[in-house]
Amino acid sequence: MGARRSTLLVQGAWYLATGLWPVVHMRSFEAVTGRKTDDWLVRMVGLLATAIGGTLVLHSRSEAAPPLAAATAASFLAVDVVYSANGTISPIYLTDAALQTAFLLALARSQPAVPMESTRLPSARDTPPDQAPLRHDPEDRVPRLQ
Repeated sequence: MGARRSTLLVQGAWYLATGLWPVVHMRSFEAVTGRKTDDWLVRMVGLLATAIGGTLVLHSRSEAAPPLAAATAASFLAVDVVYSANGTISPIYLTDAALQTAFLLALARSQPAVPMESTRLPSARDTPPDQAPLRHDPEDRVPRLQ
């Protein structure tokens, strides 16, 4: 199993577990993360995390999974850092921020390298003269299709 797929499976499993936790047992979730005022919202975020986690696990071989994984990790990271810093949520969320950072780094390292040549735009020199799509008649000022 490759590094990218392993990362997606671990990240998906983390989102499944942490997403289901407040849905299944809000009291223990709040004991660790602090008291919440809107339990329905905590459950909703938990269900969204569960849906994303399940998608990452089930589609860990898909090319669509890494962008979803990166966007989700970046979103959780931003919320963890901003709202821990301003005191809205418990500093325990900085532990999750560190894990989200690890997911982002692992995803970045596991992306296949892009060869430098593939980033170069094609030029007229790339096409042999006998396969050129246009020909130019010196007496005519408009190039014509062959």
